[in-house]
Amino acid sequence: MRQARRIGQASYGALAVGFTGAQSHEWMPQILRRFRQAHPAIEVTLLEMVPAEQIEALRARKLDVGFIGALEDKPPPGLRVECIAEERPLVGMPADHPLARRAGVKLSELRDEGFIFTSRQNSPSFRAWLTRLFQSAGFVPRIVHEVDRARTGVQYVAAGFGLSIFAEHLSRLPAPGVIFLPLLGTCMKIRYGLAWRKAEADEVVERFVAYARERARSG
Repeated sequence: MRQARRIGQASYGALAVGFTGAQSHEWMPQILRRFRQAHPAIEVTLLEMVPAEQIEALRARKLDVGFIGALEDKPPPGLRVECIAEERPLVGMPADHPLARRAGVKLSELRDEGFIFTSRQNSPSFRAWLTRLFQSAGFVPRIVHEVDRARTGVQYVAAGFGLSIFAEHLSRLPAPGVIFLPLLGTCMKIRYGLAWRKAEADEVVERFVAYARERARSG
């Protein structure tokens, strides 16, 4: 029925949008608000999924577009991907950590620390990005815990289980007991993307992508 409603004017229809929880308070609402103001008759459904789930849902036509999180160099097979935001990485550490009062820290200073990462299964692109980051620092991190979502990782850091690398927007959420420090000596940024099926030229999807591009250009 949702697909049938797409037939006719593109001012009517439905759009299923995937997102990761950490993105729900930042630039995604700006894009959604702009799209809804311009196309109030289009039914928008939001579905929170980890990146790997979004990619499978896009291929299975359960999603129309997805804010899939960190990007790799090559898009997933069958999908188109555009970068719509970039953020610097930060080190998250317990507030009582010996380095917590510093203005910033080099990754190489943390080679003896234990790290908490989102799982490779849920966030393969971000884990690939982390691999490159630690390679640039000359060591392999000791992973003490893997979590399903970044926000869960923040809680583990607050409880003193270890350190983690987070995107900058997470530092703007309430995180009692966690200090976020800039990573010194690296220019690597985390690129965030919007994905949709390559083979389709759906006008509703294209309009949504256009608003995402508009937001990306405005910074």
